[in-house]
Amino acid sequence: MNSGFRFPDISETEDLLEIPDKMGDDNYSERDLIELVPEKLNLGGQLFLGANFKSLALAVNSYTDMDFSSDGNNEARVDSLVTTEGIVTFSSKIISPPFDIGELSLGANLKMIRSDEVIYSVKANLPSGELSEIVADGTGYGLDVGVLAKITPLVTIGARVKNLWASKYNLEGTRTFSEYNGSWQETAKVTYSREVDPERVMRIGASVYVPLLKATLAADIDNFPLLTEGDRDQVFHLGVEKNLLFNGISLRAGTYKPTEEDRYYTLGLGLNLWKLHLDTAVASNDSFKDNLNFVLSANMKF
Repeated sequence: MNSGFRFPDISETEDLLEIPDKMGDDNYSERDLIELVPEKLNLGGQLFLGANFKSLALAVNSYTDMDFSSDGNNEARVDSLVTTEGIVTFSSKIISPPFDIGELSLGANLKMIRSDEVIYSVKANLPSGELSEIVADGTGYGLDVGVLAKITPLVTIGARVKNLWASKYNLEGTRTFSEYNGSWQETAKVTYSREVDPERVMRIGASVYVPLLKATLAADIDNFPLLTEGDRDQVFHLGVEKNLLFNGISLRAGTYKPTEEDRYYTLGLGLNLWKLHLDTAVASNDSFKDNLNFVLSANMKF
């Protein structure tokens, strides 16, 4: 199990927690709602639950992406997309030479993808107002493939292609229009549909264990251009991990930089308690003040 949460600015999220309750409160006009929405903000979260049975694994992966935008006066919009994947994973060693030199493993995810979308759009036309609410969902299928090569016992390289194949699917639902004249009144409801075409994304990486430091150095490139579709900027990650107290504690540190954002720095701590492994990590681009990304994970080997 692992989960993660992204808070680009904690100070701007407090008012957002009030929006769901106030959407249905006639005492709040469209102008009151707009004032609660920041000019531009993105929040995200992820939850992964899985079980591994030798070469077969079953998992559920759910992640949420929410975009908030507002001009602070007349218009505001909230987009929420929750994607849940039911995953069956197969893995196998293709080459198993002696001394782990040149060992090669291959893995694949077969997954069913479900997306749930909710979009609110508010316009203030004082003394009246307009509200549009979209609720839709849809289901598709996909295939991920990964390869891992142990060049030597100290050097490992790997690559993963997400959505090597993925079906297009439609999000279908309704769009409801309401007007505000002292209270919200529904005025129309129409059918809503849009197509989702999951893009292919490639990631490559390598790790090296340095005996002199008794630490592992790792680096990877997300959105590697060889097989990645769409206009995606490459993101380079660099990190180091060192185990202490007979591998009972793992300390990690790293850095990465999205193209249009400041550089992020990461810190992590892992506890390895016999067959139970607990990990936590945090990333920030503002000296760990308001902009924080959290990751928590736990797994048990049987």
